[in-house]
Amino acid sequence: MATVKRSSVALTTTDATEVGQAGASGGAYNIHVVNISGSSATVTVAVNSSSATIADAGTLMKDYTVPSSGNPTVIKGIVLVANEYVNAEANGANKVVVTMSGYDQ
Repeated sequence: MATVKRSSVALTTTDATEVGQAGASGGAYNIHVVNISGSSATVTVAVNSSSATIADAGTLMKDYTVPSSGNPTVIKGIVLVANEYVNAEANGANKVVVTMSGYDQ
């Protein structure tokens, strides 16, 4: 039976930060990215087997300009294998919130 999962993180540093981790059997998730600063912000979001790590091979969006309107940018239907992570980094602290929501299998 699938289990609902949701985790959010405000990117308080420019370093790669763990947003969430898939369960032991993997799952399907949506990623929501919101600019909370009201000014220009860019974000990189990636899937990786390690927490708080960004690698080009797993990048879903790189240096993406997040609209300052407060409207979320959504990546739908990301499938992760067992225990994979979604990680993100922004070009400035306290500019972006990233949420991972979906189902562990």
